Amino acid sequence: MNNGLSKEEQSDIGKLTKQKGDWCELMAQAHYRKLGWWVYPKMSGPIDFVIINETTGEVRFIDPKAKGERKNTKSSGNRISRTVTHPIKDKLKITIAYVDDEGNVEEAYAKGKEEWHKEFEIARGANGQYTGEVVKK
Repeated sequence: MNNGLSKEEQSDIGKLTKQKGDWCELMAQAHYRKLGWWVYPKMSGPIDFVIINETTGEVRFIDPKAKGERKNTKSSGNRISRTVTHPIKDKLKITIAYVDDEGNVEEAYAKGKEEWHKEFEIARGANGQYTGEVVKK
């Protein structure tokens, strides 16, 4: 399949994507440090960093992702949801932390889809797609 980009253009986009991913990881690490967590960056593997709460000793595994919105589709403007795809997800609870372009960090809801729908009601657009706007919590 051809996406219309030269190998050089694809390489340049890949470098920018890696830079954005690295920046998101640093922003998320800074966020958790400010909240009183010790941050341990990864050496290798699917988890980007481990955090330990200084007070409680709680240990969490974090996978930061750039927060993005769908473009040029019938669900344009909706947040792109990310998931952990590595098989280790069945053994460890890995939290996805979304980082927006301003460096703000927001964690993905971790209780499951059914619990989420009990807690929240989300507006739908004219096309029937969820808009992301919370109308009831």
